Amino acid sequence: MKRALILAIAAAPAAAGTTSQTASFSYDGLSGSTIITQFDAFDDMGGTRQLTGVEFLVQGTAQWDVTALNYGAAALEPGDWSAEGIANFNVIFGDIGVGPERIVGAVSFSGLTGTLGAGSGSPFGPPGDPTVSASYTGAIVNSLQLNANEFGAFTAGLVTTNMISFTDAIITGGGLISVNSDALSAAGDITLTYLYVPAPASAGLLALGATAAVRRRR
Repeated sequence: MKRALILAIAAAPAAAGTTSQTASFSYDGLSGSTIITQFDAFDDMGGTRQLTGVEFLVQGTAQWDVTALNYGAAALEPGDWSAEGIANFNVIFGDIGVGPERIVGAVSFSGLTGTLGAGSGSPFGPPGDPTVSASYTGAIVNSLQLNANEFGAFTAGLVTTNMISFTDAIITGGGLISVNSDALSAAGDITLTYLYVPAPASAGLLALGATAAVRRRR
């Protein structure tokens, strides 16, 4: 009976666990500042825990304000031109261009049109008046998992979290029209979760300790 108990203890699976952190962020895509928050790195508790997963959830909203300007020499009416565009928002953990990066949301528009005044006829300006402005909003909600080869960004010191954005607009018809970004921002919360199990060496020590304890009770 005692021998069966020893085997059961040694074969017991290691208990898994999670730790989570949540931080608010605010991003201004036109200011040139990209650091939005920082998180604590994974704590291996002196080598007794092993990181097995990294997940993050982003919940927030984004806003994109645009203005269409006509640099062409002829005024344009709504039927003469239209524009569509998209602004993508990416989160980067660690240094830009090095750390894990994921798309977390976007703001898009289509059918932007209106009356544009005649400009100078040169792309260097000045543009005509009136111009056409609009504001668009979108939800940033994304739950993502990172790959094992990306865990290194979460194992030492503070995890600097950056956000960057990319905008693109397509103009149909018209002449020398430009769609400029007047504002590009996002705000919300990021929850970072570490998944872990006891490190193999520490799990073995626990099993040996349990076995020794049973033997002492003989």
